[in-house]
Amino acid sequence: MKQKLHNLQLNLLLATNSIQQHRTRNILTGFGVAWGIMILILLVGAGQGLQEGIMRIFGNYAQNSFWYYAGSVDSKTENKRTIQFDQKLMDDLRKAFPAITAISPQRTTAALVVNNQANSATYPVIGVGVDYFSIRLLTIENGRPFNPWDEQQKRRVAIIGEQVAEEMFSKGVAVGEYLQITGAWFKVIGVIKKGSLFDQAEQKKVFIPYTSMRESLNAEDTFTEFGIVVRNESMAKKYEKSICRYLARRYNYAQNDKKALYVLNRKEQIKSFNSLFGSLKAFLWAIGLSLLLTGMIGISNTMIIVVQERTKEIGIRKALGAKSKQILAMILTESMLITLLSGFVGLLLGIFLSFLLNLILFTATDQENAIVQGVVVNISLAIGAIITLVITGSLAGIYPARKAADITPIEAINYEAN
Repeated sequence: MKQKLHNLQLNLLLATNSIQQHRTRNILTGFGVAWGIMILILLVGAGQGLQEGIMRIFGNYAQNSFWYYAGSVDSKTENKRTIQFDQKLMDDLRKAFPAITAISPQRTTAALVVNNQANSATYPVIGVGVDYFSIRLLTIENGRPFNPWDEQQKRRVAIIGEQVAEEMFSKGVAVGEYLQITGAWFKVIGVIKKGSLFDQAEQKKVFIPYTSMRESLNAEDTFTEFGIVVRNESMAKKYEKSICRYLARRYNYAQNDKKALYVLNRKEQIKSFNSLFGSLKAFLWAIGLSLLLTGMIGISNTMIIVVQERTKEIGIRKALGAKSKQILAMILTESMLITLLSGFVGLLLGIFLSFLLNLILFTATDQENAIVQGVVVNISLAIGAIITLVITGSLAGIYPARKAADITPIEAINYEAN
């Protein structure tokens, strides 16, 4: 054990001396490795930041949520008809599927004039159920969401987007104020906080209870879309299909009729995006490793030159009793040392540039609404980079090391003579 430790120390000393003697050459050689590691960290980190930004979009929806959109039935046996949902369907679905924890209709009217005596504007008005904000996880920054009494008593209350509050009320203070929607006055009880870039549409909407929409705005008692949340995550897909079969029987259309009903499954969407980003990360790793391969070739070529320069030294070592595996270890140590030093420089540069880019992004953009959530550098990436460095250094030095190990004292003398 002591002998092995001594040999390792000796090889490190020899490798350090060799690197210092040819400093310029080794710096240029190691640049390829440093550049590859730096690009790898930036690429994979940017990919992770993009994934986190996209996943934030789905954070505004409950994980086990589904949205059902009614279409039309056009078969050979009957005329074309449009499917319409109603409040009774919501009640029947709750009874038929106890696993449903939240269910809400959604009806969007034509844009209506909304005013508070001093200001007026045009916004879409959305009629929803009391469970709506348990399906769409929009943050009520000020005030409260709808409660069962709002729905049952058909109260004239409204929740508005922050942009509506800013445009309609001085200083954006809206909770407790009133809005007039086609002649009916509604009290503002909540304001939706601004979210991601993809939630900007919600900032221009006015939400009211669906029952109030029917009572006060004379809206029809039917709608074409509703959302649900189910309790059991592992059975979510099963419930989705069961509800589809239920609707097909209730509205008398073929279960395989894609035009009659469209289902949006948030969990399946997340799986698809995760699969997409898995492929993207693999592609980015391939680019980074390709750059490392270029650096590895450069190190291998440099080590071949080192072996040629030290042919006489290697011959003398063998003549004095050095074994081939000792020569092999000596050359591999130098190769791996160059690779590791270069790689750690690239690693530090990659981390520094990641923080610099994040600083620029956080300063120059609204990061809360940005799609790319900065360049993410994590521990697993750093460990992966270090492992890659060790493998790269070993591969780069194998051929030159074997070539050095095969040198005989006679070959060394003849090489010197030539």
